Amino acid sequence: MGLPFMRLKWAFTLQRMVPGHCKKGSPRLTVQHSMDDMTENSRSEHTRFAIKGARPLPRTLDRLLRFGLLLPFWRATRGMTLGVRAVVLDPENRVLLVRHGYTTGAHFPGGGVDRGESVEMALHRELEEEARIKAVAPATFHGVFTNFKALPGDHVFVYVIRAFESTGTLIPNNEITSAEFYALGNLPEDISPGTARRLDEIVGGIVPSSEW
Repeated sequence: MGLPFMRLKWAFTLQRMVPGHCKKGSPRLTVQHSMDDMTENSRSEHTRFAIKGARPLPRTLDRLLRFGLLLPFWRATRGMTLGVRAVVLDPENRVLLVRHGYTTGAHFPGGGVDRGESVEMALHRELEEEARIKAVAPATFHGVFTNFKALPGDHVFVYVIRAFESTGTLIPNNEITSAEFYALGNLPEDISPGTARRLDEIVGGIVPSSEW
């Protein structure tokens, strides 16, 4: 008989204190999770860093730590991860694009699918969180795309939304610095390549690619 399967647990301590969260003499920033809980696409609370005995770090700082320090590790160890993006088009056929505080470029709103959450649940959650928008009709599935350059095993689901309503005003923050509608003929120069390709497919009629 083989040895019983054991989930490898790991932990590390950052030697540098985090301003505003670790004062001199306070506990250091630590994290302890199973490897299979950690994904690049996932934004769920159970993967967030926290000061031992205190509250989790803000999501943006958490992502900077995870994506900057641990991304090579996750790229080498992860299986499959799931993400979702929303292509929101208004009655004037303008597209909604957001900008993040932790990366460059203009992107569709969206993010990772959390554990216990369906792809469409994640879609609606991310729209509310990132743009204060609620779909009022079923979203149209466009396709699923591999994003292996970012992370081996990463897959991105794309939905198109044309009927929606605002749920409030987005206040720019460290995670989302802006959420604006752009005319298709006047897209920002720094629109991400994957975002531009999906628009060519959805609006321009280009045959979809399998890659993000």
